[in-house]
Amino acid sequence: MKNVAQAQTGLRDAVLSVLIGMLGGVLFSILLLVVFSILMVLRDMPAGVVQPFAFIAIAGGGFGGGLFAGRLFGRKGLMLGAATGLFYLLLLFISGAFLGQAALDGMMLAKLPVSVLAGIIGGIVGVNTRHRRGRS
Repeated sequence: MKNVAQAQTGLRDAVLSVLIGMLGGVLFSILLLVVFSILMVLRDMPAGVVQPFAFIAIAGGGFGGGLFAGRLFGRKGLMLGAATGLFYLLLLFISGAFLGQAALDGMMLAKLPVSVLAGIIGGIVGVNTRHRRGRS
């Protein structure tokens, strides 16, 4: 049975993995948004593609964040991915609120399952693709 120090270390590592995963998710979504911006300029796309691109960027950020968190922690990818996706979206909402662009409306509620599910998938993939030393 785990002692208190081991449990606290595991919790600390999980929280740190989620935080680093959130940062990775934000960076991945920024990369996607830059690519989408370049595509929109080069292909002269209509403004109607902005919303689908935003959803793809949020899903990509949730997936990337879950992937980073799962690879770092090495287990519990579903739980860490869900937490990363949830807190990633919360971080986006809070930063939007500081910029006066956030609204808790139907679109934000639609983004919630997208981000969480993408984070879950990323967390599972991250745990299952983690490089394990000592195996042939």
